[in-house]
Amino acid sequence: MTIKTVQANLNEFNLTEMFDIVYSSGTLTYLSPSLREEKFKNYKEHTNIGGLNVFNVFVEKPFIETAPDWGTNEYFYRSGDLLNYYWDWEIISFEEIIFDCNSSGVPHKHAMNIMIARKVHP
Repeated sequence: MTIKTVQANLNEFNLTEMFDIVYSSGTLTYLSPSLREEKFKNYKEHTNIGGLNVFNVFVEKPFIETAPDWGTNEYFYRSGDLLNYYWDWEIISFEEIIFDCNSSGVPHKHAMNIMIARKVHP
């Protein structure tokens, strides 16, 4: 098995090879909302039949304050946004969690959607 990692500006980067798994944990926060449809289409097109897209994204909740270390180039998703991009794939797992964090040295909470989707057709 080969694992390939990529370090790139998500707003400028497109996949050009086929993959069995496309994975991102939290980094899709940096993807501009105006580019999401295009980028998720690219991820889906470059996933092999039977392959998985596994993503965790931070979601906005009115009852959770924005994290103290949240940057100006970070963008929340709304609950279920990932499902809209993957309506034509098999959703193996989808959940929303709220968890405690101390990433900035200040205790706070995050909400996150976690999705595993399988490509079942071209």
